[in-house]
Amino acid sequence: MLKSTKIKFILPFVFLITSCATGQLYQDVTFKDLSSADGRIYFYRNKAGGFGSGIRPPINIDGITVGRAISGGFFYVDRPEGLYNVSVKSDLQEKVVGINLKRGQSVYVQLKTRMGLMTGRIIPEVVDSSKGQQEIQACKLDNGMDNA
Repeated sequence: MLKSTKIKFILPFVFLITSCATGQLYQDVTFKDLSSADGRIYFYRNKAGGFGSGIRPPINIDGITVGRAISGGFFYVDRPEGLYNVSVKSDLQEKVVGINLKRGQSVYVQLKTRMGLMTGRIIPEVVDSSKGQQEIQACKLDNGMDNA
């Protein structure tokens, strides 16, 4: 009985710790140079305080997974100029936002945590560059995938 109680007490803390980003802070990251033909899309998720922090749905660009929505984390991808659909499927729903990426442009996509029908939900939203640059400062590079 005592062992079962310990497990019930410790398990939520282990889950919370492993669901947060663990890489370098944004200002400490050395970013690769952006090709003159490409633009850059930054994805970031502010640290969730308990609610929804454990959900880590994949982030897709035109149906291809490029990273995960990790609490307190960010990642980026470089893509040629063009139109892209960013999608996130969580809580039985898929949310899509369109991006018209230009050469040399940086676009910031905030991954917002909201209450869903059964669990937390992640909603992608393109934000103003000044807001994105400010909010991403508290995030750590962590997506579990190469930024290629």
